[in-house]
Amino acid sequence: MKKIAYCAVPESGGLFRFYQNLRKALEPLGWELVAPSAGLSVAKRWDESFADKTCHLLVPDETDPKKCSEALANWLKEHEVSILIPMDDSIAANALPHMDSGIKLVTRCSTVSDFGFRICLLCPERLSRIVVMTPAQEKRMLNYDGAEGKVTVIPHGVDVQEAGSIEHQPAPDQSGGLAGRVDSGEESPRLFKVVYIGRLEDRSKGILFLPAIALRLKEKGIDFRMDVIGDGIDRERLEYKLEELEIEDKVELVGSLAKEALTERITAEGYDALILPSRYEGFPNALLEGMAAGMVPVVSDLDGIGGFIIENGVEGFLCEIGNPIAFASALGKIAQDPKLRQEMADKARAAVDSRFSLKRMGEDYDRLFSEVLDEKAVYEPRPWSEYEINKNYRQSWRRFIPTWAKNYIRRYIRI
Repeated sequence: MKKIAYCAVPESGGLFRFYQNLRKALEPLGWELVAPSAGLSVAKRWDESFADKTCHLLVPDETDPKKCSEALANWLKEHEVSILIPMDDSIAANALPHMDSGIKLVTRCSTVSDFGFRICLLCPERLSRIVVMTPAQEKRMLNYDGAEGKVTVIPHGVDVQEAGSIEHQPAPDQSGGLAGRVDSGEESPRLFKVVYIGRLEDRSKGILFLPAIALRLKEKGIDFRMDVIGDGIDRERLEYKLEELEIEDKVELVGSLAKEALTERITAEGYDALILPSRYEGFPNALLEGMAAGMVPVVSDLDGIGGFIIENGVEGFLCEIGNPIAFASALGKIAQDPKLRQEMADKARAAVDSRFSLKRMGEDYDRLFSEVLDEKAVYEPRPWSEYEINKNYRQSWRRFIPTWAKNYIRRYIRI
């Protein structure tokens, strides 16, 4: 089989989940995907509950970036890897100029930040293709020198059958009462269930908006529970915010779940809505998987999502970034109207099945990789004596800007 290396660490998050989906899509087409990583910094993030036999941790105690890059380059050559997708792995980025000329380079843009676009142009002299996920990303990518003629749009794809299946039960009150609303003197309706799936990181994911959204739902009289699935650097800040707003009894922090456990929980809980209050996103796997399972997505109105994945009010709701009132209002609409909830859930699932299937994604990548392998390699590797840290991974003045200031800017400027 033809072998592709995708540099993703087995851990909770979209990068590794995409790797799992891509591997499943390409294996029937004759491609073998592996996930090599090198160094102590990776070893600290490595989660055995996500790792499988295709994941390879090299020199786990090594801290010298050059030695890590050499170990990765040697491993790729020894295992006859044909194509490398480095993602945002700094060890792979630093190794690119020195790798065997037979290894083709394909980059994939997983975000919409300036950094995300710049690292797609690492080692441009050996770069074969850049994969973006939406037309909006393509338009922005083409503004960067070296991208012309190399950009290909391939949206994510998910296995609809594997995503789980939610069968929404009708509200107990069929005579005009409001599902999910607490009204005195009436039988308590079915609990309205909302879920967030992703990293607990506020910088891009906007998870510190969740407590305010939950508070607004409570003030509306909606009987609900919000599950937060995932882990990350801002978990403690989220816990503090929940306690500060006295809403922790309505929100459960579940923690990270491996793919199979996540599917089981989605099916068992029967979530009504998926909430993603992100400040910026590339193409979130969780969004497609939630839609495929039968949840109604309530997400930030971001370039690449609105008008491409979701039409507002049809497959889900698009809300102003950082506006808890808008999110709570959208959630309230589907909590109080079971018929609308089911109609939107059906349309969301149909959209994934027709436009974002795993089969379609696999066929698109198969064509791309086959074209890349047919092209003649012309790159001459540099000797390791000329090794240096790639400029995109050197420390810069940005690290001195407080996170709160960056997030304030992002609220008003889409980046």
